[in-house]
Amino acid sequence: MLEGLLYRRLSLGGELSAAKASVVLLDDSPIYKAHFPGFPVTPGVCIVGMAVELASALSGRKLSLSEAKDIKFVMPITPKGETVVDFDLSLDGDILKASVKVGEEPCAKMTVTLKENE
Repeated sequence: MLEGLLYRRLSLGGELSAAKASVVLLDDSPIYKAHFPGFPVTPGVCIVGMAVELASALSGRKLSLSEAKDIKFVMPITPKGETVVDFDLSLDGDILKASVKVGEEPCAKMTVTLKENE
């Protein structure tokens, strides 16, 4: 789980079809020490992982990534003090759509397929 290691959840709410979440990045995370030393950047796989974890919390089910259909990263997310990352989430069956922003700046957009873990 990335929660507690990479981020702390600030809020999560709404319906499965239109939810919003906010997290704050933990700039002392060991992930940032490796990616990249001197210029930390949130790994793309971690951005996707945060969206999946938030969808799991929203739905009350243990979900994991099954297929990455369409993922676009348009701006790096760097941890600077209290960096807040906002997610707009839509979960329709096993399809998760997410838009990710820092402030008003779009950072990523994705459509992925999830599966339920037992």
